[in-house]
Amino acid sequence: MQTGIIHNLKFFEYFFLFFMILAHVRSKKIITRMLIAMIVVFFLAMIYGYTQIELSGAGRVTAPFDLDEPNTFGGYIVLLMCMIFGIVLADPRIRVRVPLVLLLLFAIPPFIFTLSRASYMAFIVGWLAFLIVSQ
Repeated sequence: MQTGIIHNLKFFEYFFLFFMILAHVRSKKIITRMLIAMIVVFFLAMIYGYTQIELSGAGRVTAPFDLDEPNTFGGYIVLLMCMIFGIVLADPRIRVRVPLVLLLLFAIPPFIFTLSRASYMAFIVGWLAFLIVSQ
């Protein structure tokens, strides 16, 4: 029962974060700072993912708070990869694009080692959406 409560609290946390961010976003400067913070945390999460990849390839990469469910980590990776790719498509500055593309490439092995079929499908749908929507 305790595991179920903690699992539900995790989802309530997402809603709280959404409303907290919504309440604080008042300028482009704040949005930029939040995006930078999200990208830095994503980079650190990818380093954590690399620490879990075994040389034999038998293990599944998971989030530190959800050790028995790699789908959560896979979904996080897909969400942030799509956000970063959107920035790459929208920002014309090379000094922004190159590090973000390198981060996307850096995120591929941990994503693959989540072995999450739902995340793989989300990845395909996300990239198809970019092909349809982007110019």
